[in-house]
Amino acid sequence: MGKIEIANSLKTIGRAIPRTDYRAKITGAIPYPSDVAVEGMLESAIVHSPFAHAEIESIDISAAIEVPGVICVLTRDDLKELDPYFGPVFRDQPILAIDRVRYEGEPVVAIVAVDRKTAHYAASLVEVEYHPHPEIDNLEAALEPNAPLVQSYAQRGSHYSKVLADADPRHTSNVAFKWDYDRGNVVAGMATADLIIENEYRVPIIHHFPLEPIHTVAKMDSEGITVWTGTQTPMAVRQDLAVIFGCPQSKIQVVSFPMGGSFGAKAFSKVEPLAVALARKAGKPVRVALSMSETARTIRRAGARVKIKSGVNRDGTLVARKVEIDYQIGAYADCAPRVAQKGGYVSAGPYRIPNLEIRSRAIYSNTPPSGAYRGFGVPQATWAYEQHTDELAKALGMDAIEFRLKNMLERGESYAEGDTPIDTDYAPVLRELANELEWDQPLKPWRGRGVAVSFKPSQAPTESTAIVRLHADGSVSVLMGTAEMGQGSNSAMAQIAAEEINIPLERVVVTKPDTAMVPFDSTTTASRSTVAMGRAVQNAARDIKSKLLKRAAILLKESVDNLIIENGEIVFGQQRLTIPEILYQTKEISGIEIISIGQFILAPTRSPIGGSTPFWEPCWVATEVEVDPNTGRVKVCRLLTAVDAGKAINLQQVEGQDIGSSMQGIGAALYEQMIFESGVLSNPSLVQYRVPLFMDVPDDFRSKVIENEDGPGPFGAKGVGEGGLMAVPAAIGNAVAQAIGTHINQLPLTPERVWRAITKKEGSET
Repeated sequence: MGKIEIANSLKTIGRAIPRTDYRAKITGAIPYPSDVAVEGMLESAIVHSPFAHAEIESIDISAAIEVPGVICVLTRDDLKELDPYFGPVFRDQPILAIDRVRYEGEPVVAIVAVDRKTAHYAASLVEVEYHPHPEIDNLEAALEPNAPLVQSYAQRGSHYSKVLADADPRHTSNVAFKWDYDRGNVVAGMATADLIIENEYRVPIIHHFPLEPIHTVAKMDSEGITVWTGTQTPMAVRQDLAVIFGCPQSKIQVVSFPMGGSFGAKAFSKVEPLAVALARKAGKPVRVALSMSETARTIRRAGARVKIKSGVNRDGTLVARKVEIDYQIGAYADCAPRVAQKGGYVSAGPYRIPNLEIRSRAIYSNTPPSGAYRGFGVPQATWAYEQHTDELAKALGMDAIEFRLKNMLERGESYAEGDTPIDTDYAPVLRELANELEWDQPLKPWRGRGVAVSFKPSQAPTESTAIVRLHADGSVSVLMGTAEMGQGSNSAMAQIAAEEINIPLERVVVTKPDTAMVPFDSTTTASRSTVAMGRAVQNAARDIKSKLLKRAAILLKESVDNLIIENGEIVFGQQRLTIPEILYQTKEISGIEIISIGQFILAPTRSPIGGSTPFWEPCWVATEVEVDPNTGRVKVCRLLTAVDAGKAINLQQVEGQDIGSSMQGIGAALYEQMIFESGVLSNPSLVQYRVPLFMDVPDDFRSKVIENEDGPGPFGAKGVGEGGLMAVPAAIGNAVAQAIGTHINQLPLTPERVWRAITKKEGSET
């Protein structure tokens, strides 16, 4: 195909234009999973365990089944004909608890009734006899030499079977998974260091708290299984359902509706297997609608303990580092072993360290399962290594930024053998943010400034396939498996297709992920969609464009090289042909279409985590805070962030993603933690769990988008959206340390924790 000239190049790409779904969102017209209503649909309620760890001795459903309007009751006895376990790493999580409960809130019995009120009333009549056992709700207890096992054996899952090939489903301890990485000789490196600093850092368990809780509707009949849900991974859910119910994937349809937020909470199977099991027994469609408190007890982010020991020379050169990071993953694995692998992988930070040893583990406990959460284990690691970085600089008497610049990896350098070289410029951006923050200017009392730099690999191996259809009227449909959860993927893919074919954006429609219609996509995670699915859409659109031009060339009796696509028309000199004219005249059949398939595939490599990252997602943060010494309250006054988008498909969306991620970072830094008392969650709702409010928005809050058009995605794009959450807590922590004169190595930086640190410091000085 010859060169194609596109008139008015980049009409939609790189601009801050309204999203294609903005009107539907504003007016409430867009359907979410909670809006799904299927004819004949029944409602459900779940009986949850009140204990974090107990054997189930008996279940009495006699009173519940007699309630008028109750259709059926599902218990462990109904699972005997199924293969009732699921999970992307280990198939260790049952649809309902079978022999014992392993966390408070675990589903034990489910009721199906004609309405939700009846279902909940019947659920209150179920009597379950438990024999409680001591719970393990923290890392120390889980790692005791003779600690009871949370899990003993599970079947291997399939989603991460290649990259976690060494994961052993036979558990002889509460270590669910461990991952090691070494380079150089840490012992010899430490021996040459002028100074050795080591410390321990803590990150609590927190929850995603998407505005929309988890909702699923399922139907099972002679034709197969249909599930209407909100999931980031419809293909993985289909795979789980096929195994559990012994049904061919070709007879399973998973439809993922746009979600009211997720941040990882709706990745992989959650209540979908339960919904199908209920529909199977009831013989009618059934909805499983969790409350916010139930959602909090279904999935959350792993807490972590990180130990870092570093050797450094007097001139500030890092020579050796040892990292031990333990993730508290909960009662079931979900995707947490992969989280521990990826978070552990970058736990040394974006620094040049010749001698490195990393030990990362995923630890079971009697708490709700943990899984994907914006940043995929990297925020926990970043909090630790960037606090540690400031501590090293202080010990050496160096400026925190100058110390970073001396050791920071540069573009083209390798972080680990076998992986993609660093593809961004860390140092210039850090300098620029520091200058904007007026880093060298004097500070008022109880004010502090801090910086942090984070980086994260995207997903590999990975695969995305898209189908683009050019219809007879010149409109375009994009069929893809990327899930819309507020990040604007539908709008971005429409822009990519419109730009490539050069048709008006409003002529492009992106369908919702429906496994019966759309081709395979690995996941909607790891900021991968713009690059992986975007490239698949772009490749298909380019092929559409090529085929269209060839048809036009036949009609115009001209070379393809001489044709121009302009706003949906093929132009040669004074001649213009519309798309409908071209399609009709070349075939003389009404309704003809051009269809093309595009793919983006990254195979496994020698990378330490199984595949070379298609791009690195960096984030830079500079902040200024003010601390009230009488109360310990921290106010974030200024927050400046930067992200490397390669090329922003939609500048407004990229900025919005970074701002939103940074606000989540403020929450993780100052407020958020799930509190367990003897394994029981005491703050499961938004009434009790503090998230950032409008009053927490910094007075000066800016996001800088870097565009060098050097990414592997369409038009040089990279993925964004996770950076702020990764680096903001660490930057705030460093700023608070400067303000009060001492580091606090545990999140969140609550008023009480900060006040106690101030009091302790003042006491030690008198």
